[in-house]
Amino acid sequence: MAEHMLIPGPDTLVFRPIEKKDTYSVCLLLEQLSEFPGGVDVIDIEDSWKKFASCSNAYGVVGISDDKIVCYGSVIIEYKIRGGRSGHIEDIVVDRQYRRKGYGEQVISRLIDYCKTAGCYKVILDCYQETVPFYNKLDFKATHFGMSRYL
Repeated sequence: MAEHMLIPGPDTLVFRPIEKKDTYSVCLLLEQLSEFPGGVDVIDIEDSWKKFASCSNAYGVVGISDDKIVCYGSVIIEYKIRGGRSGHIEDIVVDRQYRRKGYGEQVISRLIDYCKTAGCYKVILDCYQETVPFYNKLDFKATHFGMSRYL
């Protein structure tokens, strides 16, 4: 994982790379984004962290306010066959009680900075139709139609 540089934000928000001790709290927070079948308590937290941390192309960032994790986002660096790299942003979530404070924008900004440092030529993400205006504000443009097949 990347260095543990603390970066203050507004309203006492501090960002840092995700750590093992954050895994359960992040999983709980992600329940606000989408429910995990069976809930957080069926997740093997130790195994989940071990697998995430072993991915050299994965990076996650947490935002902490009032001594609790209030936002999270991650990016996967994808290595293309022609030699380029792209960043794929995933799991952007801000705790319901902390929304509309600019925290989501700050998570995205930190992930984009990480992608720039990693040499990515583009950053992509999937989002719900209702969040398109938020991402448009951050200079993301609809370029393709995304589809998923859940297994």
